[in-house]
Amino acid sequence: MANAQGSTVIGESILISGSLTGDEDLTVRGRVEGNVNLTKTLMVEASGVVKAEVQVRACVIAGIVVGNVTATESVEITKEGRMVGDIA
Repeated sequence: MANAQGSTVIGESILISGSLTGDEDLTVRGRVEGNVNLTKTLMVEASGVVKAEVQVRACVIAGIVVGNVTATESVEITKEGRMVGDIA
């Protein structure tokens, strides 16, 4: 489901297990397990949980990320955000 900004939203009741690859922004409100490879921004909202190896342009973590994050631009962890893993 795409919102007005052209990003995809994974809802709170959704669990995705596997590999996600894309060329647009992704907002996670539910759970993602596996691999995430995006050319744009990954937003993990407060309700979101990502257990994955992440390769993105930029990442904003307000929820939970377990795994390594590789970003070509930036990684931001908000006051509410939690991360276990390495940032490159």
